[in-house]
Amino acid sequence: MEWIWELPLSPAYEPATTEAATADDWRDCTDSSETCLANSGAPARQVRDGSPNPTLCGTVGLLQERPTPYAWRDLVPESHSTERVMVLEVAC
Repeated sequence: MEWIWELPLSPAYEPATTEAATADDWRDCTDSSETCLANSGAPARQVRDGSPNPTLCGTVGLLQERPTPYAWRDLVPESHSTERVMVLEVAC
């Protein structure tokens, strides 16, 4: 399942000058989140955060996780399992 959030943009917002991340930039990974990020390699893409008050700058790692089913809650220690990882280089 993939969620896409669209937030209203302020009038001072500048859209990214480089291509936005795509679904192909995700890499499958079923290890721990720390291992997935450590082994993710070079950033998949460079994007620009043109908002007036940027909050994420530099190398940013994104994880897509799936919650552990309720029926398995006592069988595994993790509440979520990593499915995919993406690393971006964000310029501000």
